[in-house]
Amino acid sequence: MVKISVETKEDGEEVELLLDTVFSPGRKMLSSYRLRESVSKVNNLSVIARDSFLVLIGVVRCWPVLIGKNNDSCLLIGPVAIHPAFQGEGIGSLLLSHIIKNSKLDGWQRAILVGDISYYSRFGFFVDEKGVLEFPNPVDYSRLLQLELVSGSFCQITGKIKPYWK
Repeated sequence: MVKISVETKEDGEEVELLLDTVFSPGRKMLSSYRLRESVSKVNNLSVIARDSFLVLIGVVRCWPVLIGKNNDSCLLIGPVAIHPAFQGEGIGSLLLSHIIKNSKLDGWQRAILVGDISYYSRFGFFVDEKGVLEFPNPVDYSRLLQLELVSGSFCQITGKIKPYWK
């Protein structure tokens, strides 16, 4: 049995160890981390999964970002990390479904993440085919994915993706 809960301050060290296990400590050099610096995560949308022994087996964190000159708000989903021993068991799907459902309830209109379209398309994510979003470099634009939490919410949205506080 898997229990999903909001990540707490007490989970922080354990979450960081899981992220290091899945992505390596070098993960903090990725461009997406520049969007997270000095910005608080969206606490109620940053969740963890624990197994029946209360072992941390998954995490998804969410961050607010702004897009373009109009500073349109957007949810940056990630990192998404599942312990290697539990990958392929549907834990990521459970966490993402939870995040998507609750982000809609919280009034978010759009979300982005950097990931593999072959996995994330099942949740409604799509590639920015028009190339209208500018992500901090370096980025592989075939991995910059969008999700319309409200239909049409990416129409007319263009420009640089930047931290929420800028």
